[in-house]
Amino acid sequence: MFRLRFLRSFARSSLQTISRPQWSYLSSSGSSSSRVKNGVLLTAALGGAVLTADFLWDQSSRTESWSSCEDRLRPRSQVVQCDAEARTSAHSVGQPRPGLKEFGDEEIARHRSKETRIWVTYKHGVYDITDFVDMHPGGAERIMMAAGSSIEPFWEMYSQHAEGFVYDLLEEYRIGNRNPKDVERASFRRKNTGGGGPYENEPERHPALLVRSAKPFNAEPPLELLGENPITPNELFYVRNHLPVPVVDPDSFRLEVCIEGRNCVQLSLEDLRTKFEKHSVTATIQCAGNRRNEMTELRPVKGGFWDVGAISTAEWSGARMSEVMKFAGLSESNVGNLKHLQFEGWRSPLQRFAEFHSLT
Repeated sequence: MFRLRFLRSFARSSLQTISRPQWSYLSSSGSSSSRVKNGVLLTAALGGAVLTADFLWDQSSRTESWSSCEDRLRPRSQVVQCDAEARTSAHSVGQPRPGLKEFGDEEIARHRSKETRIWVTYKHGVYDITDFVDMHPGGAERIMMAAGSSIEPFWEMYSQHAEGFVYDLLEEYRIGNRNPKDVERASFRRKNTGGGGPYENEPERHPALLVRSAKPFNAEPPLELLGENPITPNELFYVRNHLPVPVVDPDSFRLEVCIEGRNCVQLSLEDLRTKFEKHSVTATIQCAGNRRNEMTELRPVKGGFWDVGAISTAEWSGARMSEVMKFAGLSESNVGNLKHLQFEGWRSPLQRFAEFHSLT
């Protein structure tokens, strides 16, 4: 299920105060987010359809700069670990440390709230993250799903944690070692639960793409191919993922449009294709980290490696968002005090499992 929610207010600080909405497009064949002039172009994939909305806001209302999650963890002035350092840290993080107290899984499971202190485990390590929870860039709710248990299934899903500075930060909260027998039992269970992991259903990619990260898959086209055509071929379109690519069944897919205080409407993919007039717009999107290799020549910056190819152009087609919203009962004349449009992306059963269960 993919959801659109129209809200009067929203607590997440990452959303800006919006002064007035300007309806834009519902389009196809891609997924991204990018800033446009003094607004934000929001897009989200729907298998074969993508919703985009262009919102404008008063510049004076902005309370937070556009910064990455990593920026919120560490001061910008701090030197960032390179990929090689991240791999080195990956071998040492969570390993047994002499002189620390040993805790069993039964005791660790009792520490699931701020009152009891919030503990998590990673490999052999035990960590008290109580003081970090409210600073977690992904929100306190998500990190609390691992309270009293292992963060490993979550880090398998959200592979952006595989950075040296993240490992270093985790070790700062280390309070002890995990009972070796509990580690062994958990490892056995994980190896015998079946399946190939969250990335087993990744689609095939064009061999010409320059791979910057395998899991999650991030890649860019070579510059010589990018400049051959004003429209980038789909197979060579740059790829930016934070998670595994979900497998969506077109027949069972539903888009749910909910208006706070009013009703919810569900639309199938076939509804989106047949009930609304098709419109097209040609647009170029670019990853905010494009040419990061050149940025690092001036000063260290956080984020994955990109050369000059994290940019592509496509013709995006579909129904106008304004028409979808009118179908759901919302138009500019009756928007009232609704100020925010919230996208909720589709999650695979494996993603939901990782969010609500510990594999240990």
